[in-house]
Amino acid sequence: MERIASFEQFKNNEKPEIVNNEDGLSVTNENNNDDRKHYMFFRNLASVKHNIEEMLGMDPDKIDELLENGHDWAADHIATSKDDIQEVTEWLRGEFETSDDEDEGEEEEVDDEAEDDEEEEEAEDETEELEDEEEEVDVEAEEDETEDEETTKQQI
Repeated sequence: MERIASFEQFKNNEKPEIVNNEDGLSVTNENNNDDRKHYMFFRNLASVKHNIEEMLGMDPDKIDELLENGHDWAADHIATSKDDIQEVTEWLRGEFETSDDEDEGEEEEVDDEAEDDEEEEEAEDETEELEDEEEEVDVEAEEDETEDEETTKQQI
């Protein structure tokens, strides 16, 4: 029988052991860590995965025949379960993306601060250049005024 890993086991690269007991199949491991408040969430996921793999290994034609002979309730259960699992998956994915975005947001804030500093420096440099140009224009205007005054004096 194929082994099914819980998220924690998969994350830690641990090999789970499937045990057939009076409650059915269960996933165990020497390093089994059931300290989580919601450890059953992970056990239920492992059980769902195991059952899905088992059903996928069955003869599809035989399953189709059974569903046609008054057992379409099974297809309904699979459809609603798929919807439920998809909803939880999308919610978790969103939570992880939000968490990742927040982490990236902190990095972006640091980058933004650096960019802001650079922009401020550039703006200061531009302001200084404009002030220098204005001074040059003022000097030229003063020179023009002086020349005009001298020309006027010479004419008088």
